[in-house]
Amino acid sequence: MSGASAALAVLLSHGPSTSSGLDTFKTLTDAIGTIITSLAVIVGGIWAYFKFAKGRTLRPKLAIDVSGQWLRKNRKHWLHARITVENIGTSKVTITQKGTYIEVKVLAASQPSPPDYAKWKSVGEYEILDDHRWIEPGETVSDDLMLNLGMRPAPFRLDARLIVQRKILQNIEINARRVLPAHAAISNKNEEASK
Repeated sequence: MSGASAALAVLLSHGPSTSSGLDTFKTLTDAIGTIITSLAVIVGGIWAYFKFAKGRTLRPKLAIDVSGQWLRKNRKHWLHARITVENIGTSKVTITQKGTYIEVKVLAASQPSPPDYAKWKSVGEYEILDDHRWIEPGETVSDDLMLNLGMRPAPFRLDARLIVQRKILQNIEINARRVLPAHAAISNKNEEASK
């Protein structure tokens, strides 16, 4: 009995230190778990940044095509201009009308000596896509303009400018340009695909 009492006394005397060791182990384990969780959040944040901000997964992606042709009707020459916009991204794109237009330019009368870029003279800016406030993913919209510019057919340039609205960040400006000869004709891709 005295041996058992001595063993119990030894066990009780080491009991608090054993419990203290378990508390220290538990505290250490909790600290390591907190560090691992923090690292996982940081790594996840970095991945999200590169995936969405740098990879621009959610950035609006538009395919813009501008085309035009001269038409003659009632002894007048009309410029038929067309813009086609396809949303090839994964999110809806909202178009802001302020700043969205197509500008028509013709070759300037005086040109620099070759070799150099051609100089263009603006004939006017015209509103486009005013019936389309937004474009859904995979959707294609277009707009046609008939313009009486009071001139004979000549080479011309179409500069399209779209302003895409963003809720948080600054709006995005997307541009497209095409130079067309005086005898250009608009081809309808949908009609060509059905043939």
